[in-house]
Amino acid sequence: PPAPPASAKVPAAGKRKKRAGREPSPAVAAAPAPAPRRASAKAVTEEAKNRRSFYRTEEKRQAAFAHASSDYLTFLKQSRIEIVIEVPRAGQVARIHELVQRTNQLNFSGNRYSRPEIEAILSDPAKDTFLISASDIYGDYGQVGFAIVALGGVPTVVDLAFSCRVQAKTVEHAVLRFLIAHYRNASGPMLDLVFRRSDRNQQVGKALDEVGFRLKNKEGAVETYTYDKADIDRTSEVVTVTFRDSAAELQQP
Repeated sequence: PPAPPASAKVPAAGKRKKRAGREPSPAVAAAPAPAPRRASAKAVTEEAKNRRSFYRTEEKRQAAFAHASSDYLTFLKQSRIEIVIEVPRAGQVARIHELVQRTNQLNFSGNRYSRPEIEAILSDPAKDTFLISASDIYGDYGQVGFAIVALGGVPTVVDLAFSCRVQAKTVEHAVLRFLIAHYRNASGPMLDLVFRRSDRNQQVGKALDEVGFRLKNKEGAVETYTYDKADIDRTSEVVTVTFRDSAAELQQP
């Protein structure tokens, strides 16, 4: 059977169980938002309210894998992971802010944005933004990822961050392949990505090599990768991707 990608390290049983008892941050779960941001406050509250449920669902996944006769990559395929990539709306700013502030191990850039900065990014015509949700046969992961692509010249992924809920699920691989296909039609077979290497995101950086990006240049801890191949290797794809924008819905294989 095929070995899982290097970045898809099999999670140790029990780790999620230990974290399941962690209480949501009072600032996230309880603090009321200012009146003009009621929609954003609701979004944060929904994610915080469901966090225990997400952990319990992950425990079910780990228990199922512990009793599975297949290897981990086959187990992921049988789990039928589906992600929906959409253009975010103003009412989703709070969840995006939470993602960029909380993620470390699955954060390609390490950038931390304030809510006003995120609002400005979402309305910037020189940038495309994407919000990623995930689910599988065991349940819902919630809104688990956010990406920013700078336009002009070669499209460049300047931010890509995922919740630890989808760690070792190859979701980052699927999103990278989606972005390559999404921009290849408009600009040819090239997409750049900025990766700021740190002690905490070494594992996720391996996805760049596994998908087929190559190092373009490096300045200190900041590395720029590029994808300039004519084809996209989907032989190890285990995640189904659906893209939704304001005008159309596109199913990616």
